Amino acid sequence: MDKSPLITIIVSVYNGERYLEECIESVLNQDYQQIELIAVDDGSSDFSGRILDKYAQKDKRMIVGRVNQRVQHYEIFLKKTSAGVEKLSFSLGLALIFF
Repeated sequence: MDKSPLITIIVSVYNGERYLEECIESVLNQDYQQIELIAVDDGSSDFSGRILDKYAQKDKRMIVGRVNQRVQHYEIFLKKTSAGVEKLSFSLGLALIFF
């Protein structure tokens, strides 16, 4: 079992179908494999959502989040704990990287 820390990478997507596959492949094909990719579709009107779904079905390290209007991507994942501390609602990684 790999004991390397899990790294979470968050990508905000809005009508990015032209470069989206290249972006996803770049992240998922790293030598370091302990990666969690959270891609947030920020209300895209192109085929970005379909591309995200296709990759999420193929790779369990990818999570797709969706919103209906343009908001800052961190608002989707931050929530208050009972102690009043903000945390990412479904990120498991030791470190976070926003693209």
